[in-house]
Amino acid sequence: MVLATVLAASMTTQANFDRVPLADNAIFGDLGDYWTENMAAFGVTGYSVVAIKDGKVVLLDAVGERDPFAGKEADIDTRYYIASITKTMTAA
Repeated sequence: MVLATVLAASMTTQANFDRVPLADNAIFGDLGDYWTENMAAFGVTGYSVVAIKDGKVVLLDAVGERDPFAGKEADIDTRYYIASITKTMTAA
């Protein structure tokens, strides 16, 4: 299973995917609650997450705000500025 957590990172949907909510996903249990509870501690206003198992999207969700000043919620099409964090996400 591949799990990509994107906290201040980029997730774009080039194809049409349906949202698969974290809250309704038994595979991940309370992980979403843990992430959401710790957002303030790390200064994160929103995040997007995707998980793929056996080539199928089993989780696709966004939580929080993409623009806290304007009160705009994050969604599965939200794009985040990630700078050079991809090096740590792709290093083997």
